Amino acid sequence: MAPSTTTGAVPVPRCPVIFNGQNYRDWVQHMKLHMRGQLVCEHLSGALPCPLLPTPPAELAFPVDADETKQREMLDTFEEATEEYQNQLHLYKQWTNDDARASSILVNSMDVDLTMDVVALTTADQMWEHLRHRYESTGDAMYLSVVRQEQQLQQGDATVDDFYKEMSAVWRQLDSLGADVCRRCQCCVRQQAKLEVRRLYDFLTRLRPEFEQSRAQLLARHPRLSTLEALAEVGSEEVRLRSTGLLPSSSAVLAARVPPPLPSVPSYTQVAATSTSAFCNYCKQDGHMITECIKRRKQGRRGGRPQKDSGGSSNSREGSLEKVHQEMLTLLRRLTASAPSSGSAGSAGQTSGPPPHSSSGTSLPSILDSGASFHMTPHRDHLCAVNSVPSPLTIQTAYGTSLSVAARGTLSTSSFHVPAVSHVPKLTMQLLSAGQLTDLGCRVILDSDSCCVQDRRTGTLVGIGPRRHDSQHLWVLPPLFRKGVTNII
Repeated sequence: MAPSTTTGAVPVPRCPVIFNGQNYRDWVQHMKLHMRGQLVCEHLSGALPCPLLPTPPAELAFPVDADETKQREMLDTFEEATEEYQNQLHLYKQWTNDDARASSILVNSMDVDLTMDVVALTTADQMWEHLRHRYESTGDAMYLSVVRQEQQLQQGDATVDDFYKEMSAVWRQLDSLGADVCRRCQCCVRQQAKLEVRRLYDFLTRLRPEFEQSRAQLLARHPRLSTLEALAEVGSEEVRLRSTGLLPSSSAVLAARVPPPLPSVPSYTQVAATSTSAFCNYCKQDGHMITECIKRRKQGRRGGRPQKDSGGSSNSREGSLEKVHQEMLTLLRRLTASAPSSGSAGSAGQTSGPPPHSSSGTSLPSILDSGASFHMTPHRDHLCAVNSVPSPLTIQTAYGTSLSVAARGTLSTSSFHVPAVSHVPKLTMQLLSAGQLTDLGCRVILDSDSCCVQDRRTGTLVGIGPRRHDSQHLWVLPPLFRKGVTNII
């Protein structure tokens, strides 16, 4: 902030975080740092008391019988007293000016309606103490509430950075509610080191299962890493997993949460156990298929309830996901209203059975499967750049039929192309995987009666269609269209 042009005025830079009555803990931390930068932090804590107002020396008066030597001594004494008075007066004025500046910064960093109770106080430390007694939460009940909040934290669908920010906020609350440590004596240093180790374990053990290998390696590291070093390592691993497609994006997770939940029915297609890279699309674990998933069988015996999200224990995160979901549904309805009409889309919405076979890939509607592991088509002539699969691979339909994957290629037309499409000769329809579309940079929005696919980067509508009336997991997409774009990725 530029200095005021008024003579003798003191600039009052406000704190970047403004106190609104609800953010006391965060505001206090920022205010302490801000006041240290302004060199007036001691005025908040009261560590620098106000000096006494000095008394001016008495006026000099020489006695009538004083000789020249006596007068010189009295003059020297008077000058020393005057100089001492001026020094003490300067210190007093400096303190009052600094305290006034600290008080102004404090009041200027608050909402106006909250300043009425503190402006009548005379010093900055009185204002600071009043705010502490008024807004600082204390007591065992508050501490227990924050501890429970910490125990319920899980990464869920959040990124590593967002999850660490959430945990750090809870840790700061625990620190503010706990006992103060000096961080200088050996006892406090050892106690702080043990606390850092426990928080490192808490952070690593609450990550998603995809980070299990990295978690084991970091915990076995010697000397032990700090929490920030572990955060950097896990962040790099997150980038690697997302680049290889092993970590689903948040759009895929949101697309899978289709309200209202219906009784569990097996998805149309899943990779079978003969695959060399087995992956369960139900519990998101490697090493087995959905047909062998123990969690899925237990869930079915309990009444077929949908699996709860791992991060659902946090009420705030559930509310955030619900808000995002509602925004996506609103976007879907707007896109539905603005999408161009298509004859194939209309016909697809009138039938509940599989779409008829077409000799051209450009007019064949695609079925969007929210549970399919990858794209697939029964028509080899629709694919280009076809390659054989490196190892035997089968899929299993919802009716228990096992079908072999013959090859893989790119589904290409003059207006779009879809890479990594599997050729399944005995399949009765052309399927698009919702999860694979999100990995290719698209946003998949599934509503109770319709769906749409949107380019995440440009916002362009890729495809839109109704939901099949005979299935919970299938949506009919007419031939994908793009405006001015030739690729789907």
